[in-house]
Amino acid sequence: MHPASLKPVGPVLLNDESLRDGLQSPSVRDPSIQEKIEILHLMEELGINSLDLGLPGAGPRAVEHVEALAREVVSHKMKIRANCAARTHRNDIRPIADIVQKTGLLIEAAAFLGSSPIRRYTEGWTDDFLLKTTESAVEYAVSLGLPVMYVTEDTSRCDPETVKRLYSTAINCGARAIVICDTAGHATPMGAFALVRFVLDEVVKPSGETIRVDWHGHCDRGLAIANAMAALVAGANGLDLIFRDRQPFLLSDRLQHEAPFQGTLGIRAKLGSEIVVSRAPDPLVLFYRQSATVKLSSQALSHPRSVMIHKLIRERHRRPIHRLGQHFRL
Repeated sequence: MHPASLKPVGPVLLNDESLRDGLQSPSVRDPSIQEKIEILHLMEELGINSLDLGLPGAGPRAVEHVEALAREVVSHKMKIRANCAARTHRNDIRPIADIVQKTGLLIEAAAFLGSSPIRRYTEGWTDDFLLKTTESAVEYAVSLGLPVMYVTEDTSRCDPETVKRLYSTAINCGARAIVICDTAGHATPMGAFALVRFVLDEVVKPSGETIRVDWHGHCDRGLAIANAMAALVAGANGLDLIFRDRQPFLLSDRLQHEAPFQGTLGIRAKLGSEIVVSRAPDPLVLFYRQSATVKLSSQALSHPRSVMIHKLIRERHRRPIHRLGQHFRL
């Protein structure tokens, strides 16, 4: 590939996951509403394009926090755009629509579904179940007037045919943004490049629709920023990121996304991208500094990944698990 082509296709969109995926760790506490509002204003000051307000389907506390953040965006006429995470189930999607009605803020539904062979085995999911679940969830969200961002968890360890069928189904049902995920930090830069190119060539272009493609990567093997750069060069439009106190990663792999402060500056320097972030505020995300003590919680042990590992060990499943998901790991 010629060096002149090693740059993003356009301005890079940044989606901040600090207040949702960034909180999935035993080493971080859930901030108060006031703390989240302060962080929201920092995001707006930085010029972050969008943020994940949370997962209101998780319960009343999550609804309260998401609604408060949405009202803050509206009352201060912020430019930052909002989305909310949701499992591909009506019980998660409906609360997002309710908050939209109460606050008047347009919120994109980020509907996610596990896709890898390991996850399908653990849950007992068939290919037909995945397709029907995708179709039902996306169509329901669209019927409620919500823009839909469709997310496949663990995309980098999924087989190409399933990746193609799931994204194609979501787009056909009305999703206008898709997220490619390296949930377990499995990918290498060339694998990330190949995966994004595959989705663009086999799904997005044939659809004939204008689809935003985002990259969501973790850093279990220390390659998150390199993978993000590769995804952008391949044609991704945006990145999911989280804040860290001037440090790119913390110990828990549930927190190891690319860090906006260092990651975006590195991408700008290496790829010449027109990223909107120009500086980091001095009080960079207060609650991470306030909760430095690492302690294991039952919530961490109940995470789907821990449950999957436990089941695989317990049943002594003898298939070559280590060979699954090698399709895009080059």
